[in-house]
Amino acid sequence: MIHVNNHFFDYFKNAESISLLQKNLMIFPNDYWLYHYRFDDIGIYKEKKMGISMVNSILINTAIPLLFAYGYIKKESSFQIKAINWLMELGAERNCITNEWNSYKVFNKTSFDSQALIELNQSYCKEKHCLNCAVGVSILGNH
Repeated sequence: MIHVNNHFFDYFKNAESISLLQKNLMIFPNDYWLYHYRFDDIGIYKEKKMGISMVNSILINTAIPLLFAYGYIKKESSFQIKAINWLMELGAERNCITNEWNSYKVFNKTSFDSQALIELNQSYCKEKHCLNCAVGVSILGNH
């Protein structure tokens, strides 16, 4: 991706929409990887490209947090707002943490929700601070 986009961070910083970013990040590898799955292990030709779930994962876990941090450090709230809006536009992440929340009837609709639930899990659930968390208190009160 860096090879295709020389000014990588500027590319994210100046992007007008998340859908355009998604489209432009669904790139093909160079010729070497069309014939290789592993280094030095030549295989048959197989066309490959980055899928939408990988693109979204990169955006959610790398590009969007960097954009938010950039806005915070530079005191330019427009970048923070853009980052939050992009998280709200992307669909919810599905993983073992969000699935666990779903089992307690706490659902996520966007990646903004997913990231919030993951943070709650890391900061409260794993640390067993359930009584310091409004969601934890609500869940415990219902059982």
